[in-house]
Amino acid sequence: MAITPEVGATAAKVNLRLYRGDDRGIQFTFTDSSSAPIALPTSTWTSQIRAAVGAADVLASFTVDASQAATGVVKISLAHTDSATLPARCVYDLQVNSAGSITTYIQGSISMDGEVTQP
Repeated sequence: MAITPEVGATAAKVNLRLYRGDDRGIQFTFTDSSSAPIALPTSTWTSQIRAAVGAADVLASFTVDASQAATGVVKISLAHTDSATLPARCVYDLQVNSAGSITTYIQGSISMDGEVTQP
């Protein structure tokens, strides 16, 4: 009897805690087990925020800068106008479409802290 090993192929979980009404940038650096950068595709990257997994409406989208993907670095940013309207809890992911092959690298929840000073 041959035993087939289980292979995990899920996105890394990175939960975010953001401040409502702020501009925010986050840099992800992807490395292997020896801390060497992993070359990532420089194709079309997207990152959407929704109320829950499977929710139809996109609440906002992170702007994705994959100009350094070949050296393992991808940056996402969110404008204050978008963070101001997000609910207290929501979800997001970060994925790339490389020649029709879609890979999700990161997924997680977002917790929004309330804004005190308002413009």
